[in-house]
Amino acid sequence: LTIRPSGGAARVISGSAAAALIKLNGADGVTIDGLNTGGNSLSITNTNTASGTAAIWLASLGTGSGSTNNTIANTTIATGSNTANTWGICVGGSTLCANGADNDSNTIQGNTFNKALNGIVVVGTASTSSGAADGLSISSNIVGPATSGANNLGLNGILIANAVAPSLSGNTVSNVVSTTSTVAGIALNGGVTNAVVTRNTVSSLSAAASSTTTYGIFVGTGSTGAQISRNTVSALVQTNTGG
Repeated sequence: LTIRPSGGAARVISGSAAAALIKLNGADGVTIDGLNTGGNSLSITNTNTASGTAAIWLASLGTGSGSTNNTIANTTIATGSNTANTWGICVGGSTLCANGADNDSNTIQGNTFNKALNGIVVVGTASTSSGAADGLSISSNIVGPATSGANNLGLNGILIANAVAPSLSGNTVSNVVSTTSTVAGIALNGGVTNAVVTRNTVSSLSAAASSTTTYGIFVGTGSTGAQISRNTVSALVQTNTGG
């Protein structure tokens, strides 16, 4: 199945969905491609401002039954809030953005993410191939707006947990801003093995609350074998307040 715009026009998929506007429920081989050529483009926005909502959700039905070999490319993706718990794209379990097994060989490439608490989140169930997200590729995405404002992200640009050999390359992450929480541009949040994180640009991140931290690139406990090279990280702001 391939979903793409036609007719040389900007196409919009928009609505207020209680969970995700588009859900791939254990689906394989689906391509969503906004093209961005010949006047064609595609935007997908879940306008719901409630917590627990996403624009696109790739869901696993269980061990060995994940959503696999899917591609989401060249699309502008947004949610209704950057303060409630929202995701531009979440790859996880049967509950939205809970851990999900075997969502393997998925590609997220060339998309633009605006106005979400989290841009891209991928969470497997184990650090080994049985349960992990294997063969994940996240490349050339623009995660967060170029200028700080209403379209900022509020917590994580890209977060991965429980994945084997993911590749994160050529992404631009900017304007992840919070007055209440720790923020991260790119986070390998635990259980990630042999990740390649290269040629990404992370800038203009800010956390301004007591006991918070601003991470450009974060590697959590239990993540091993990461190759992190040729990334650019700049303009990280950390403001702690206390009484």
